[in-house]
Amino acid sequence: LSDAADATSAAQSVSRHLQAVEQEKEQASSRLLDVQSEMLAVKAETQKQMVQWENFQRASLEELAQQQQKIQDIRQRKERLEEQLQVSEAHTSKLQQELTLAGKLLQQTKDALKDLEFAKVQVEKTSGLTVAGMQQELQDLKRQLHDKEMLVKSSNDELHMQIDALRDELASQQSIHDSVAASLTLLGAAAGPRVVTRTGARVGDGIYVTGELGASLPTRHHVTFKPRLAEGAWLARHSAVRAMMDLSDGLAKDLRALTPRRAAPSLEAAALPLRRGADVRGALTDGEDYELVFALAARTDREKFAHAWQRTFPRVRLSCIGKFVTVSALPTSAVNLANYRGYEHLRTEIKATGRPLMARSTLPPPPV
Repeated sequence: LSDAADATSAAQSVSRHLQAVEQEKEQASSRLLDVQSEMLAVKAETQKQMVQWENFQRASLEELAQQQQKIQDIRQRKERLEEQLQVSEAHTSKLQQELTLAGKLLQQTKDALKDLEFAKVQVEKTSGLTVAGMQQELQDLKRQLHDKEMLVKSSNDELHMQIDALRDELASQQSIHDSVAASLTLLGAAAGPRVVTRTGARVGDGIYVTGELGASLPTRHHVTFKPRLAEGAWLARHSAVRAMMDLSDGLAKDLRALTPRRAAPSLEAAALPLRRGADVRGALTDGEDYELVFALAARTDREKFAHAWQRTFPRVRLSCIGKFVTVSALPTSAVNLANYRGYEHLRTEIKATGRPLMARSTLPPPPV
């Protein structure tokens, strides 16, 4: 009986254990289903986000293409406006020539009127006859003269209004889409204990320039140049460099600021370092070179100085282009700087409208 009871108890225990195992199996299956459901939900959400990203990327590319097309349209419109402005300026030049000719004709007509007035007085004095016919002819000439003056004035005013409108539209397009106008003030300090100014050169000092000169605009040097900061600091540390400045308005103009009193620069045309495509006139007057010109003391060992420069700046050309001499000792072979002029900031040309036009043409905008 005792063994039977133990067997019954063991069977019941096994049965309970099997029931517990079955329950755990059902719970594990339920958890597995939950995990699979969560994985499906995550997968669906991931696919949804990928579709949204692809749509966003496609929309961004389309918007970028539209912006590029707008930029292209703006450039084409700017080019058309510039062409119209060139045509208008050519028409203005032609009209001004016609105005000059008309002015000469008007002056001739006025002279003829004076002759008629004089003839009228002479006839009245000598014959006492009526001059009604002559007076009528005189009135007709005066009326024709007035009509011509009004026609020329009207044509001139209309043409200048059209030119101003084109200029304003072109400036508006450039200021809105292509460029930014800014006023900038720079303050700085010397890079070393010695400051080299434009004054200090003496008769006999050599005249040196760095780099090359001329043809700055066609070679785009005016927008790709590297400022000679390190070179300027190096030169300032040498006491033999008595005066120095940068070249921006052309050597023919800027060199005046370095020339000592009662002296003149004696330049050798063959010594000028010409940039590709430049000639002597361009090297002296084009400007936008952004090189350094300086006076080197006459007592300096120039060969030693040149070697020191070459070791420090092997890729920057250094040229001795002449020296300062007394005016009476200026050789006839020297470049006559009186025949050359650089960029004059305050020099303007007033046309019929009274508007001042800058003496230098506008620089091309940088590439987009």
